[in-house]
Amino acid sequence: MKTDVVASLPNLTLAWRRITTGTNASYKNNFRPVYEAFELAHRESLRDLRSRLKGKAYTPSPPLRLYYPKPSGLHRPFTLLAVEDQIVLQAFANLFANKIRIKRAPLEGRSLFSGLLSPRRSPFLFADWRQGYDALLQRLLAWASSGNVWLATFDLSAFYDTISHNVLTATIAPRSANRELPTLFLHCLKQWSSQDVSTQHSHGIPQGPIASTLLAEAVMLPIDRVMASQCKYTRYVDDIRILAKSETEIRRAVVQLDTLCRDIGLVPHGDKTSIFRLKRALDIKDHVPPLEQYATAAGRGGLAPKRALRLLRESLDPQRRRVADKTTFRYTMFRAAPSPAILKAALRLWQSHPEQTDAITAYLEAYAHSNEVVNYCIASIRAGSPYAAVRAEHWRLLARLATPQQVRRLCTLAIQDVKDQRQRPAAAIGALTFLCSAQHHGLGAYGRYLRWASHVLIQAIVAPHLPLTPSTATTVLSLMSRSVPDPGLALTRSFLVGGASPVSFGASPGRLNPVLRLAYEAAGLLPPSALRPRDAISILLSARYRISQWQSWRAFLGSDYAHIHQILVTAEAYFLSQPSTWLVYQDSFNDAVIRVFLDFLSVLGHPAAIPTIAPSGSLIDVGGLLADHRFSSRLPAIAYNLRDVHTRRNRVPGSHPYDKKTGAKAVPLSRLEQRAFVRQLTQAYASIIAECTRLGI
Repeated sequence: MKTDVVASLPNLTLAWRRITTGTNASYKNNFRPVYEAFELAHRESLRDLRSRLKGKAYTPSPPLRLYYPKPSGLHRPFTLLAVEDQIVLQAFANLFANKIRIKRAPLEGRSLFSGLLSPRRSPFLFADWRQGYDALLQRLLAWASSGNVWLATFDLSAFYDTISHNVLTATIAPRSANRELPTLFLHCLKQWSSQDVSTQHSHGIPQGPIASTLLAEAVMLPIDRVMASQCKYTRYVDDIRILAKSETEIRRAVVQLDTLCRDIGLVPHGDKTSIFRLKRALDIKDHVPPLEQYATAAGRGGLAPKRALRLLRESLDPQRRRVADKTTFRYTMFRAAPSPAILKAALRLWQSHPEQTDAITAYLEAYAHSNEVVNYCIASIRAGSPYAAVRAEHWRLLARLATPQQVRRLCTLAIQDVKDQRQRPAAAIGALTFLCSAQHHGLGAYGRYLRWASHVLIQAIVAPHLPLTPSTATTVLSLMSRSVPDPGLALTRSFLVGGASPVSFGASPGRLNPVLRLAYEAAGLLPPSALRPRDAISILLSARYRISQWQSWRAFLGSDYAHIHQILVTAEAYFLSQPSTWLVYQDSFNDAVIRVFLDFLSVLGHPAAIPTIAPSGSLIDVGGLLADHRFSSRLPAIAYNLRDVHTRRNRVPGSHPYDKKTGAKAVPLSRLEQRAFVRQLTQAYASIIAECTRLGI
């Protein structure tokens, strides 16, 4: 199975549409401005992504990991991906959906009730979740009513975080002789496993994107098929319920399920696994997976004040100190209108129920100003919340509700949160949003802190709050200059509302990321241009050696382009894992490029030109070419740097067991040497591009 399958334009287009129609609102809210801007020129941008995927020039970006509180006091991770990475992940998920569709069909609505697939080409990946949830309740009731009164509840610990990448690739291509697509998938998943390269690993899928729901369903399918064939088994995401008529039967099923899960690296949650006998069939209703864990209420208003207050009180325990009915509580918070009594209760409950932060802040959005909210947030920030995500919401509320005088007094605290952003990125997002509001109030150039944000997606989330003024020009330009287009895309609406132009902030259209440039052109912020597809070799060299992208490699290399490009792709594949093998292929790439370069110089009659073919008709060794004084004396930055690489290549075990001249044993390339050669190759490639540009290519 080749990359062309996932990179087909129809598949990428379907992936983008499924992202925009996804029901994962809490995840999508981080990207609304980015999605809006990408949509403006999505067809052209997807073609650009397709060309990079096919040319092996697509590189996934490190994710941003945020953590949200759980009822247990622990954290639930949220993995934010750049918009192009979301599309690629969803494109893979589309393939998974097609792979498992037929196998899942007999189980959907009978044993499986989450991730019910929509038709193959539907813009919606899943059917309405209510269909599965309602069917689950009816299924459990029917089984319990027919005498199956023994119940086992089974849950998986850190389900998404423990999914094996190898298990997933075995699902998508179990018998594929061509490992191109699985290799790309593994590379992406490893990149997205951690935002720190040193802690990347081979398990876990991004939590938050709707595509990950499908991936999780796929990895569970073999277990589902075995269990559903042998017992009364239901699953909703990672909440599993098994019913049986005897204790022996139920224990046998639980033991088998435990073994099947552990065989593929999944870890059962001991505290959430239990076996007991129902007193009556209707008691099964109390053991259905909790609704509020999977559903988020939507819509503002719709509840009369008296009814909203009554529902809120019904959701609390008798002393009204804690939330007892989370579903009713969340429904009330998402739909209640402003009310002094509800506001007082919401703020009181926030501290003891940080896991309900999204519902409580949704309710607080109804307030244009509130001294109670402002005072509560200030007190909480000064006290120091242990949850970065809660602290972020306090900052966001203060950015919207606090007076300029209150904002001024809190800027020092916000700056401290920004400085701690590597440990608590969520809090930094809120603090940066707050500092942007300080600049809106004219309190100082606090927006400049966004320029030094530790992650590109922090910039993308906060960028819409940055005022576009001459004092923020340097920061705005830095956001538009990132290699990942998301921060620049997030500024699109601000440019349109403010009537400003990216050029007025120092942007050079030719130097913008092509995806960003396409969006700006579609929005009328830049004049239309003929944007050529990006050169794959240019992207690879630019990413590795930090040189400017040169879009003329295809014209320069001519008919040899595909061959030379594949050599470079292979070199890149070994860069991190096997430095010596990387050196062999990188030197091979240099060999091919320098021959084309010298032939080009010969055609022009350049003084550095030398023949590349001996009188006998054989190719002159590249070492001899690079050592030729006629060439090296005139273009030393090219000749000497490439010669050092070639000389060292001849002394790695993959080339020769012994050094030809000294007889010394070959030694593998060290990481320190590799870093030094990267610096030398940067000089060599930049010099080749500069000379070719000067000569008219």
